[in-house]
Amino acid sequence: MTTTTFTAHVARFAPEPLDDVFDAWVYGAALPPLPVPQTRAAG
Repeated sequence: MTTTTFTAHVARFAPEPLDDVFDAWVYGAALPPLPVPQTRAAG
């Protein structure tokens, strides 16, 4: 599977355009920073 085939397949099922995601994660020179997960307070 090529990148073009993958992005076309994903785009068929995504509820919104994913161009920004692919630009950052697939076509970017470096990986973007990962989001920090929110932790829940105990109790």
